[in-house]
Amino acid sequence: MKTILLFLLSLCLLFTASCAKKGPAKDAEESASTQTEAPASPSSEPMHVPTNEENAEKPPFQTANPTPTASPSAHNTPISKMYIDIIKSNNYFMKAKVSGVAGVSEFAVSVSPSSTAMETESEGSLYNTVIKDGITYMIDHQNKIVITSGAVVASSASNMAADKLVADGITFVKTANGDFKGNTVQYDEYTIPGGGTMRFYFSNNALIGIESTVGSEKTQYTIEELSPGSREAMHVIPSDYQLFDMAAQGG
Repeated sequence: MKTILLFLLSLCLLFTASCAKKGPAKDAEESASTQTEAPASPSSEPMHVPTNEENAEKPPFQTANPTPTASPSAHNTPISKMYIDIIKSNNYFMKAKVSGVAGVSEFAVSVSPSSTAMETESEGSLYNTVIKDGITYMIDHQNKIVITSGAVVASSASNMAADKLVADGITFVKTANGDFKGNTVQYDEYTIPGGGTMRFYFSNNALIGIESTVGSEKTQYTIEELSPGSREAMHVIPSDYQLFDMAAQGG
């Protein structure tokens, strides 16, 4: 009996020693297995930067609603507008040479809201014609005479109407190049109420001529000056000149 107990005790000690030896090894194996299955650490390789060649292959970035570029003005203001505004002001001075059905003559015209005066020189004599308060005065400065009458009014008014520029109601048509006095220059063209055209000719943006065409009649002005403001001295009727009233004398 004693022998059997000693034998069983020996078996128990051997079993215990065997388990003690296997435990740490098994723990080590499980730890190694756990480390093997852990997620890999981030790569230590450097980040790739695209080259210029790679960027060039990509399509350019576009917004959903690109901002449109401003288009040029479809129609610029004609150069002639400033001169038309001067004429329409009914207060200006113009010095020019006119060519028409009556030939060629040089003159100066002064326009104010209350009167119109024209000055001409012929054969060394200076003449003025003034339309004021519905009366036409023809002034001969050399002989110091003022002539006025119904017949003279009709004739002078007709002549001055051709020399006094009228720009009311004209309509812009185009800007182009054309001949003026044998030179190709720029001009602005307008239509005239009732038919006809009016052209303003320019050289280096300076007004050099005006041409009016109505039917077959053409009147051409070579402009020396067209400026705002009248010349008041041209509108004065000399009080010390001898007055001849042709209407009173039956003329």
